[in-house]
Amino acid sequence: MKTTGQDASLKGVQNVLLGYQGATLFKDFRLQAPEADIVAAILQSKKPRTRMATVNNGQVDVPSVMLPVVPIDQGNIKQLVTNGWIGSQLGGIDKVMTGLPESARTYLQ
Repeated sequence: MKTTGQDASLKGVQNVLLGYQGATLFKDFRLQAPEADIVAAILQSKKPRTRMATVNNGQVDVPSVMLPVVPIDQGNIKQLVTNGWIGSQLGGIDKVMTGLPESARTYLQ
């Protein structure tokens, strides 16, 4: 059984390319920054905007913003190139490919 990881880190992406890791969960923190106004409103005892959902934690409904979590494996890892993650957050394809066999590059094209 292969392991999985989180956050689409450099090592995690490399492990997926090599087949050592079955998947990494991609949670794009670039989507979190625009949601910071919610925290600011709560800290100022103001009501946050209404596009939040609620998640019940077993005791209460917790206001939440649900952002996508995408399992990334060899079949869809190219998505991290297309959406700019590898270029902006991991240093580019050449950095990701450092120490990997050239055959791993095919998953990124």
